[in-house]
Amino acid sequence: MRYFFKAYFCDPSSDYFLLAARCHRVLHGFQCRHDLRIIGVTYPQWSEYSVGKCIGFICQDDRILNQFSTQPFFHRMHQINKLNYSSVQKVQDGFPEGQFIRIQNPDKFSIVWIERENRRRAKRGLEPFQSVPRSRSIPHHHSLDVNIFQDKLSAGSGYRPDISTGKRKRFNLHIHRECISSQQSGQFSSYGLSGAFNTGTVPLLTS
Repeated sequence: MRYFFKAYFCDPSSDYFLLAARCHRVLHGFQCRHDLRIIGVTYPQWSEYSVGKCIGFICQDDRILNQFSTQPFFHRMHQINKLNYSSVQKVQDGFPEGQFIRIQNPDKFSIVWIERENRRRAKRGLEPFQSVPRSRSIPHHHSLDVNIFQDKLSAGSGYRPDISTGKRKRFNLHIHRECISSQQSGQFSSYGLSGAFNTGTVPLLTS
């Protein structure tokens, strides 16, 4: 049995990508603090142009999901009319399965990457790249700008953000959606995404 709750971005003037990124950030902090990788993310209104104005959280443990739904971020965003969220409910049968996969390819083909790669090639006596190589196609994806504080001392031992001793880490989550023929068990990343080592699937809920 799986459970879910949805968060709706209810202010049409809001940046849905920014709110989605903040949801992923809150999930990352929660799962790292509790050493969990069991909550996955689904986007019921995902399209070619947008992640949509709804994000869903999926978990087999309703207690954990209820605990996550009480994070102050959701209450705070609700108070200022930026976000509404549902109660935790059972996932009904009949939804197709999918994976929201974090991909690294766009970072590999960035200006920063090519400059770094050319420095390595120069040390080896190789000709520099004159343009960004496109050795394989990059699947359709959306990019979310994530900004977190991370305590250097906590690396590898759980997430304990400390603004006084930590550093700000900013990066993009590049997310690609794939449809899957059937449900697959497995864990998710701390951000609720699938990947090479995170094989869990989520129901593609409708909004």
